[in-house]
Amino acid sequence: MPHGALILDPRNFGNSSTWTNRTDAAFALHYAALEAGRFVQELEAEVLLLLTPHGLALPRAFVLYDNPTAEGSVDVGSWLPCSFPPCSYAASAAVSTPLTQRLDAALRAGGAEVTTISAFGPPGNGSLPLPLGWAEVIPLWFIDRAYDSTDDSKGGVGGGGGGRGQRGSGSAPSGRGPGEGDGVKAEAKAEGAAGGGVGAAAAAREERWEAQSGVSGWRRRAAEQQRRQLNSRRSAVATADAKAAESQDRIRATRSRSRTDASSGSANGRSSKSRSRSRSGPMGSMPDLMIMGMPSRRYEHAATMVSELLTLGHDLFRFLDPLDERIAIVVSADLAHTWDPHGPYGWSAAAEKFDAAAALWAREMDREALLRDAARAVGEAKSCGFPGLVILQGLIDKVKPDNLHNIMLECGHPSYYGMMAAIFDFQGDA
Repeated sequence: MPHGALILDPRNFGNSSTWTNRTDAAFALHYAALEAGRFVQELEAEVLLLLTPHGLALPRAFVLYDNPTAEGSVDVGSWLPCSFPPCSYAASAAVSTPLTQRLDAALRAGGAEVTTISAFGPPGNGSLPLPLGWAEVIPLWFIDRAYDSTDDSKGGVGGGGGGRGQRGSGSAPSGRGPGEGDGVKAEAKAEGAAGGGVGAAAAAREERWEAQSGVSGWRRRAAEQQRRQLNSRRSAVATADAKAAESQDRIRATRSRSRTDASSGSANGRSSKSRSRSRSGPMGSMPDLMIMGMPSRRYEHAATMVSELLTLGHDLFRFLDPLDERIAIVVSADLAHTWDPHGPYGWSAAAEKFDAAAALWAREMDREALLRDAARAVGEAKSCGFPGLVILQGLIDKVKPDNLHNIMLECGHPSYYGMMAAIFDFQGDA
């Protein structure tokens, strides 16, 4: 998922004279991020693993957050003139520290350079939250829109004036002690607006903007169609899996009556794992998080880390796959940062090469496009998201091709950096 602040409310982006006539691309990415958030909610995940390139970082080791809570906020006005409140967005998260510590032990046992980080108390029991920045807050905000059934503006741009139970509060969430978190709660802070009328006003402003600019809702309809197609594929896979499971159950029943040996026990173990995958997480609330931050060496050495990142993805799969919990993985990632000669990183021909390779990978599952073509360009393209995408490829390597379905929802560069929203759906046993 992208984490550029301009997609939170692209109407503010339209007020900037620096990047005029690119608001359409920003809106497309906004709605694609909403679709990705809805997909995460529909998975009914019990744990969400968030990979972030801009979180807490050490020079060499990957960092796992080990406090019970984490929180932070994003001020859109720091990047763009903000004319459409809310201009500040905040997120707070409950972190699954027991599972985080198990993941840390498993990865270190496999040789990964990883460590936990905690503060304000013993490991796993800090009394204050660890900080979240824009690369964590923005994806969580889009995901939370799908969970928050009380947010009357969740269908499009603008904020509803607050998160669950805090509409129009205008204040950031306060720190919570251990055990007080009940999942992730992301909220948009309204400034000078309150009540349910905010969502209606936002929708009206959006309609006026579309009428004036000529931008229609075709991108939203296209994203919705893609989501329906993916759900159809998932339904077909689920039907096939159910038939296969029924057949396996009959075989196991026969073996059980015949008092077969340990080979039957192995099959029963797989059956138990299959049943655990059908368990759903609590509806209406975000799952607990595990958060992994990339090491700061990725800024200059991302291309040389490819083998290490793939191995880390393989190790993550080996840890996550046997768990009883249903897991969703979110990679917070932006693409090339060298699209604009007036941007902070200047212009490079590598930007187009990198983003094209990343889009091809997400659209066609072209492994070499990411690991060869994007890797060659990442040094000059300056993509913060490349390490997370390679880790995801490492996870994908362990999935049977027939059990993986993917959709590239949107890819574009409305400002000096590229962004992409894509879905990778794993159904069935590895």
